[in-house]
Amino acid sequence: MYAAVLDRLSGVRRTRTGWHAQCPAHQDRRPSLAMALAEDGRLLLYCFAGCRTDAILSALGLSRHDLFPPRPARGDESRPPVAHHGDILRSAVTRV
Repeated sequence: MYAAVLDRLSGVRRTRTGWHAQCPAHQDRRPSLAMALAEDGRLLLYCFAGCRTDAILSALGLSRHDLFPPRPARGDESRPPVAHHGDILRSAVTRV
């Protein structure tokens, strides 16, 4: 999933927490676009120059849908369910 985004960018370099690249939404001499994978598989984008995510995706010819991992087929239990904040809170309260 994230390879489709990285392949469309210039100046990509791996960092300790993800990647940096030149932002396609503005004239960028130095990499100002930071990218990282969230625990749930989403690709997170942040432009330090202030470009909005929609502007970055538009410049890449992508949509917000492209930032999310593919959904498993119905009945496919190979991927564990993602815990929601409420589930984590309930879990913490029941352990106390």
